[in-house]
Amino acid sequence: MCTIGWVAATNHFGLEPGILFAIQFFWQFPHFWAIAWVADEDYQRAGFKMLPNNGHKDLRTALTMMIYALFLVPCGFIPNLLGMTGTNSAIVAVVCGVLFLSQTFYLMSKPTDKAALMLMFGSFIYLPIVQIAFLMDKL
Repeated sequence: MCTIGWVAATNHFGLEPGILFAIQFFWQFPHFWAIAWVADEDYQRAGFKMLPNNGHKDLRTALTMMIYALFLVPCGFIPNLLGMTGTNSAIVAVVCGVLFLSQTFYLMSKPTDKAALMLMFGSFIYLPIVQIAFLMDKL
């Protein structure tokens, strides 16, 4: 949503809304797959494979989630480099990115429903905190 707001306010799509889009893009995969992991039995009963890598709750799926989460760490400080935000929000975004990434490492070490549930709740927290930090830096 930040991307749409930026474009609406400036009538221009460029690097700035692109990085906001990138944050949401890389966030959505571990977010969605954590939800799919937790609700896998329900999806299986309905005949859907929602997880990547042939739909298995395993190390390969957790690794795929980790790869997407890894991109959130550098994406957290790029808005500061572009002059969109200040240092405080960059610190918040990078710390949140590292914490979110660490949850994927935990899922890789223990590919369980409990670890996926923790990642799912981490994903619910990550995006609003980062977006609010970006906003607060501009006030």
